[in-house]
Amino acid sequence: MDIRKGSKKDKDGIVLSGLTHYLSGKITDLAQLIHPYPGFEELDIITSGPIPPNPAELLLGQALDDLIGQLRERYDYIVIDTVPYGMVADAPIISRVVDLCIYVIREGLMDRRRLPDIENLYTEGKLPHLSILLNDARYKHAGYGYGYGYYGYGYGKNYYGYSNS
Repeated sequence: MDIRKGSKKDKDGIVLSGLTHYLSGKITDLAQLIHPYPGFEELDIITSGPIPPNPAELLLGQALDDLIGQLRERYDYIVIDTVPYGMVADAPIISRVVDLCIYVIREGLMDRRRLPDIENLYTEGKLPHLSILLNDARYKHAGYGYGYGYYGYGYGKNYYGYSNS
């Protein structure tokens, strides 16, 4: 639902019918809106469609509630990807139709000074059932203590008293 970026074009340069077409009333049939995802027979997608002149207004309309209601009857899970909270008004507007929110944070890219803002979203209940997902986390071994794969006692490349060569 990042409708401010718009959909990518297909191989012929045509933007597939998408969410903005539905929310603006240009299409009403879900069959025109839902596209199978190539290579994954159990996954369907709805593209965002062309960039509208009034994104927040489209998301505020009853059409979004109606769409989600129809999708709930048809699917076990509905995953909505949207702009980050606080960038524009879209995420708080969309949150009215979701059961839970997953706030994705990519390690090393988010300014840690924003963490209290995310905590406030949780404590104030601004996003339903908020969870945090740390993405692209890298394992960094500090080399302290007993364990595997370091110099000292344990198992690994070079452990106490033995050599793997």
